[in-house]
Amino acid sequence: MKLYGSLTSPFVRKCRITALEAGVDDRLEFVNTVVMDPKADHPNPLNLVPSFQSDAGELIVDSPLICDYLQSLGNTSGPNDWADRTLVALADGMTDRAVSITLESRRPSHEQSPSWITRWTDAILATITELETRTPATFTPGAIALTCALGYLDFRHANIDWRTGHESLASWYEAQLTRPSVIATEHPR
Repeated sequence: MKLYGSLTSPFVRKCRITALEAGVDDRLEFVNTVVMDPKADHPNPLNLVPSFQSDAGELIVDSPLICDYLQSLGNTSGPNDWADRTLVALADGMTDRAVSITLESRRPSHEQSPSWITRWTDAILATITELETRTPATFTPGAIALTCALGYLDFRHANIDWRTGHESLASWYEAQLTRPSVIATEHPR
């Protein structure tokens, strides 16, 4: 099995944590690829990471699907309830906004859209407020997605002060940082 991606991608990190938590990381080969390079070595025709190739050569794209597959291999599929799946969607949506800000800020300054950056930042902060009361008690798929989303904010957007006024969420996140799977997948600095 191969997981294609970048060590700086929060979605790739989510898949790596899931593999570690499911106990299948030893069966997973990680292929570091540069998504912005059209000649990069990855099978996804959309030129997005993560991409996953099963031992049978089956292509799976999109981190929620890859995580579901990895959990099924480890027989550790997380709760299939709507609350946790909603948490995954909110965390992934927040991560999408953060990645959009990252990509927008890499464009030449005269091509950047400050109004979109503000809109995405506001969406992130509104989601943080919503998540303040939704911290999971166990390390579910939603918890993994949320940990990766908050980690990416710290990694790429330290200027977004998500902790102020969200002490419960910040405390929950700090506790997740001690998990071996979270430590093993820290973003390179």
